[in-house]
This record gives sequence, structure tokens and C-alpha cells, in this order.
Amino acid sequence: MRRAAWAGLLIALCLLASTVAFHRLLTGRRAATVWDLQPLWEAGRWLLAGRGSPYSAALTERLQRLSYGRPALAGEDPRAFVYPPYVLLLVAPILPLPLAWAQAAWFTVLLTSVFLGVLGTLRLVGWSGSPGRALLAVLWATFLYPVAWALLLGQVALVISALIVGALWACDRQRLGWAGALLALATAKPQMSFLLAPALLAWVLLGPWRASNPRGARTFLTAFAGTLGALCAASFLAVPAWPVELARAGQGYLEAQPFAPPVVLLGAALPRPWAAAVTGAALLLLAAWLAWLWWRGWASARLPLTAVAATLVVTALTAPRTSIVNQAPLLLGLWLGLEGLARAGWPGKAAAAALWLLLLGGLWALDGWCFPALASAEHARAQQHIISPILPLVTLSLLTLRAARGWRCRPSPA
Repeated sequence: MRRAAWAGLLIALCLLASTVAFHRLLTGRRAATVWDLQPLWEAGRWLLAGRGSPYSAALTERLQRLSYGRPALAGEDPRAFVYPPYVLLLVAPILPLPLAWAQAAWFTVLLTSVFLGVLGTLRLVGWSGSPGRALLAVLWATFLYPVAWALLLGQVALVISALIVGALWACDRQRLGWAGALLALATAKPQMSFLLAPALLAWVLLGPWRASNPRGARTFLTAFAGTLGALCAASFLAVPAWPVELARAGQGYLEAQPFAPPVVLLGAALPRPWAAAVTGAALLLLAAWLAWLWWRGWASARLPLTAVAATLVVTALTAPRTSIVNQAPLLLGLWLGLEGLARAGWPGKAAAAALWLLLLGGLWALDGWCFPALASAEHARAQQHIISPILPLVTLSLLTLRAARGWRCRPSPA
């Protein structure tokens, strides 16, 4: 008990030191906009002050003036709050802080989320490397293009990704109450979990392993439904019409910045008569691929990681109005594929090392050499059209190869 208390104190001091460092070196030096934190922080304080709905036109205009110094123009990010209200629970601890300190604390939260997400992923795949190699994996993930971009923008997607990994780890270790609660919290950004939540529910409640642990399946369902129900009830108390207002705000975003998912972008790159047919065919192939992987892993006594990782890949390829900052959960599939490749003799090790380096530096090189200026709308469009499909398609290829070759990256269950 004393050792745990000292460990907790040490962790708290490290988090505090990180926040102070971010404030002294970055956020406290001059006023700055942490682009994707600002709507969350302003919406939370708006609600706490009793000023009405966070989806209101008044708050949206305030966010636009804080970002642009004027109302947003056609085609610009409308800067609206477009989350379920319960996402504000994730930023609640920083809402009382002044903005500069809130930004510093948020960067600490995001780095901690990356750290925990990567370590959780390594535990899931049964990785047994040294602490030094684990630290190297964390650094690699931190500077990987989608993760680093999410950090720069202050994106809550990194917290959601850590929650997803936590839910998967808890599910794999049969801690199903925690798994259900964490999965419910991960729905705070629905485009990251809209396929995973029903897939996990189906596997836990209907899979063959349920016969040996019916109580665990009921615990999972109770925790998921209870947590999600409580989150939605609290949201209705705070904003009674939030589903309608959220849908309206989301539609406004789609009209201003129609960021299509990668599978649609791939079809749209073809001549117009072929676009719809190719997109439909791609969706059918993805559905068949996903069904095949779940069918292969359905009877497993442990979480079928390849099928789960594939679900996250299909999510990244098909989610409406998604962007590259939502791709942190792909680390699970990437790690499964790279570890499997590295176990396929020296040619596999060489290929894994080359791909590891190419993914780390290649996307940044593509951005720096080929894209328009960083803050321009053209940069955002180029990023969405060119870079956003790359990581999901690489992960899809690695997972397909892993399934076809029967690679294992963790010990078989006893």
C-alpha cells in the first residue's frame, strides 16, 4: 500500500511538472489558440456560467471571433461545438483554470493519453521488449503524423483513443465492468467508436465464450448501458434538446467543410460515372473483409485482436466527416502488422524496419515538400485528400497479410 501511495505521488508530481513546463515554455509566453481545445473549453465554461446551450449561435459566433477576429467566411471552419455534451466531462478538471494554464494542463493530458495508449497497445499484443524499446515505441507513436498533428491541435481524439485501448485491454483481461464503462465514455466522439461499440457488444454477448462466463457478459452490458445512460441523462439535464442541436451543428459543419471519409475520396478520384459504383464496391469489400475476420476470431477465448483492429481501420475509412487526427487507434493494427512482419525471418525484419521509418518520416516529408502553406485551407484539403487514406490502407494491408499468413504476436491462451 505504501509503495502504491508513493508511486501515485510521483506520478502526480510528474504531471504537475509537465503542466508547469508547458506553461512556462509555451502557453504562458503569449496568447495562443489551441485550435481543437478552444470549443470544448469555451463550451464547458459557457454551460457552467448558465448562459444556455453550447450549440447556440451566440457561442458559435464567439468562437469564430476568438479564432478569426470576425465571423467565419464561407468554406472556413465554423468553429462550432459539435460533440455530445458529455464530452465535457473529459475537460471538466481544467475548466476552472485560466486559459493559459488550461492549455498547459491539456497538453499534459494528451501526452499522458498517448503514453498510456501505446503501453496498453503493447500489452494487448503481448509485446515483451525491454523498457527502452517500449519508450522508443512511445516516441515513435508520438511523432507519427496523425498523433503529432492531434497533439498540435489539442484534439480530444487522443483521449478517446486511450479510452478505446483501455476498454480493449479490460475486455481481453475479463475485467468487463471496466471495459463496458470505458467503451461508453469512448462514444463521446462517435465517429471513432460507432463500429467498435456494436462489434464488441455482439462478441461479448453472443460469442461462444459467453457460455463459460455468463455473469461477465451481463456485467459488460450493465456497465456499458448504465454508463452511457447516465452520460446521456446528464446531457439532457444540461441541454434538453442536445440530439437535435448536435445534428444541426454537424450539418452546418458538413456544409462548410465536407471532409469526406477516405473510401469516398478514393471513389471520387475517378471519373464521375464511376465514382458511386467504385465507392459502393469498396464499402462492400470492406464489409466482407471485416465479416471474414470476425468470423475467424468469433470462437476465440480471448479478444480477437485482428478483427478488432480491422474494425478500427474500417471506422477510419468510412466514418462521416472524419479527419487524420482520429487515426490514433490505428496504432493497434499497425503494431500487430509490424510485429508479425518482424517475426517472418530477416526479410520480414528488414521490411518492418523500413516501413517503421517510412511511416515516421515519409508523411512529414510529403507534407513539407508537396503541400501548400500550413495555415491555409488548401493545406487542410491536401492533407485530407492525400495523407488521410495512407495510414488506414497500410494498416489494412498489414492486417490482411497477418490474417492470411496466420501470424501471432501474443501467446496463445492457456
